[in-house]
Amino acid sequence: DFTALKTFDLEIADGEFMALLGPSGCGKSTTMNMIAGMEEPTEGRILFGERDMAGVPMGRRGVGFVFQNYAIFTHMTVRQNVAYPLKTRKMSGAEMDRKIAGALELVGLSDYANRSVITLSGGQMQRIGLARALYGKPRLVVLDEPNANLDSEGEANLQQVVRRLRQDHVTLVLVTHRPSLLEHIDKVMVIGLMIAPVNGG
Repeated sequence: DFTALKTFDLEIADGEFMALLGPSGCGKSTTMNMIAGMEEPTEGRILFGERDMAGVPMGRRGVGFVFQNYAIFTHMTVRQNVAYPLKTRKMSGAEMDRKIAGALELVGLSDYANRSVITLSGGQMQRIGLARALYGKPRLVVLDEPNANLDSEGEANLQQVVRRLRQDHVTLVLVTHRPSLLEHIDKVMVIGLMIAPVNGG
């Protein structure tokens, strides 16, 4: 009874940074959810390279997703939250420890590893979401308003994360209205209007 997204065609190059803009209710989050595998399109296709993603679950797409509403497990510690998606991967305990430590350092939460998440601020919880999304070596990272609830330290950490993704040639798709992130973007899609290159691209 409700059409969330219609007549939508988008191509994102490998290693490109893409921002989705548009008013509330235009389909931005639906687009992100379909790319990540949380929702299936009723029509059309989503391709990663030549591979059709129809029926491929989120955990097998190689996508890191940072949710706007944190999606944090409140009964776990910071470390356990970051470790959760890594448990499904075949790796040694030492390798997992190294990845978790690197993720927490990147987002400035190394000293909070054993803290209960319910003691943290909203900005710190968002940074846990960032750490959790980035350390499965994702081919694609999807960020839905990642800095909506960040404090000043978290904002600085996010800038560092975005620069790191660029260095690692990771493809990035995000919804944001913050100029601090848009300055890193290669291409902007205003949903329902056009695709426009930015930053001289």
